Amino acid sequence: MPIEYEIFVDTIQTLLGVFGIIFAVLFGGATYGLYIFLSSKFEKKTKETTSTVIRQKTAKLYLAIGYNSWQQFNMLNERIEKTKRTKEEALAMKSMLDYALDVTSDGLNELDGLDVDENEKSLCMLKNNYAYFLTEYDSWNSEDKKQAQILCDFISVRSIKYKDRKKDWYDTIKVVNDKYVTEGDERTINPGTTQSDELSTQFRDDKHTRNGIF
Repeated sequence: MPIEYEIFVDTIQTLLGVFGIIFAVLFGGATYGLYIFLSSKFEKKTKETTSTVIRQKTAKLYLAIGYNSWQQFNMLNERIEKTKRTKEEALAMKSMLDYALDVTSDGLNELDGLDVDENEKSLCMLKNNYAYFLTEYDSWNSEDKKQAQILCDFISVRSIKYKDRKKDWYDTIKVVNDKYVTEGDERTINPGTTQSDELSTQFRDDKHTRNGIF
């Protein structure tokens, strides 16, 4: 556990111990028993709170790392024409995109099991990026399509709350529709609505091993 946490807990427990001893002397040994009870409850609650905060901050770190890796991919994608890429350049770009997707998945897994409302914006940002990164691949499978649509469903019903992010999220929804929804496909996602109750935050642990996509 972080040293800051240890110092904080030790300080509070020391104060509780001092007060517990004082009250035990003044009012009897039963009061010291109350101190032991309260102290253990405090330590448990502090550990739970600290663990939650660490997971929230870790998720945001993964968000930033994933975005940075995608930026590197996107820079090369715009600079080097697909037909002029060497094999090494194509593999490097694929590795950047794979890493961006995997790290973003790790961020979502950090928030899995935590309160959805409390972490809603972070979840939306991670899901938005994950869905967009999926569309960067030239080839995809039915699992990718289904996952991207579920992610956009989650974002679409919440986007109205976040005006600073709404435009970016709507752009992602449009890209997903353009990429995955073919003519005659009834499964179209509209901003601000949902067509699915699947709001999973748990993602596959397997790493992406698509070949020959660039």
